[in-house]
Amino acid sequence: GLFAKALDMTGATSFQELWAMTVGPKTTWVVTLSVLALSFGAVLAYGCIIGDVFSSLIPGLSRTNAILSVAVVALLPLVLAKDLSALSFSSMLGFGAVVYTAVFVVLRYLDGSYVEGGQFVADMPFGKDVAQVSLGRLSPGTLILTNMLLTAFMAHMNGPRFYLELAERTPQNFQAIANKSFGLAALVYLGMLTAGYATWGKAAQGVVLNNYSGEDKLAFVARVANGISVITSFPLLFTSARDGTLEAIKGSGIEKAVAGSDTAWRLFSVAMLVAVVAAAIMTTDVGFVISLQGSLIGAALSFTIPSMIYLGALERSGDKTTKKLPWKVLAVSGVILAVFGTTVTCLDTFTDMLA
Repeated sequence: GLFAKALDMTGATSFQELWAMTVGPKTTWVVTLSVLALSFGAVLAYGCIIGDVFSSLIPGLSRTNAILSVAVVALLPLVLAKDLSALSFSSMLGFGAVVYTAVFVVLRYLDGSYVEGGQFVADMPFGKDVAQVSLGRLSPGTLILTNMLLTAFMAHMNGPRFYLELAERTPQNFQAIANKSFGLAALVYLGMLTAGYATWGKAAQGVVLNNYSGEDKLAFVARVANGISVITSFPLLFTSARDGTLEAIKGSGIEKAVAGSDTAWRLFSVAMLVAVVAAAIMTTDVGFVISLQGSLIGAALSFTIPSMIYLGALERSGDKTTKKLPWKVLAVSGVILAVFGTTVTCLDTFTDMLA
């Protein structure tokens, strides 16, 4: 909503231009860095998910070998393809996989398949620890959950493009669409996170599908659907990360070489893929990646950056009637949430202080 209003007030046509016109051209690096960090965080998380999903699908295949195999056989040809129009279906496939997985997780919580006497209770790879499960208790872990939920609302970087492509383009229509889509995303994420935690407690894995029995056919379908979705979505996210990297080093010798040579472009792409694969192999907890991404980037993109842009647009237009305090509070809240969220996530992952 704030993006639409700011775009309507300024006439900007891109995220970077909007920031430059409302906050200042000298700090456009903030937007570039945010988009770059978001893209790299996403491809790293996808790399981790590939390892977890395919190692659980294929008996005897280690997580490392799963990542390497999929990277060589599927990801490498895709990231080297310059025309990705054939993958335009991946967004609907991804949405379908997420909705199916959410329904599956809620169903398995409700039908008792993984409680004492349940159908699959004898085959739980990571066991379960629900001794302290409380769906109403607030704790430092609640902040980690909030960080993860924020990853559902990080489409803000595409906000200007979505608004400009809207058929009946008004801030009111855009706000109505955003409310419905963000509401649906919140419902799906919250339902799956709540049911997953209620089922497994502290034993819940970063990829919660890892918790379910290999004999559970519905879980198998969810793994396959998510595996295909991640593979087809990966090159789209990778392209964003590659473009962001080249934008960040624009004018350098590397950027000029990549822009002027197909061979250099391919070598650069391969080098980036190798770096992502290596990071995914070393990062065994995708939950940490998602939580950290949510705290560092999600809070900024959801609260701080939109508020700063809107405040800048109001200042630029000379508006003296709109109350600015709520948006200033929202901008500061995003910073506070980012600092505390990142701190709690790191303490929970690397220490026993929050145990």
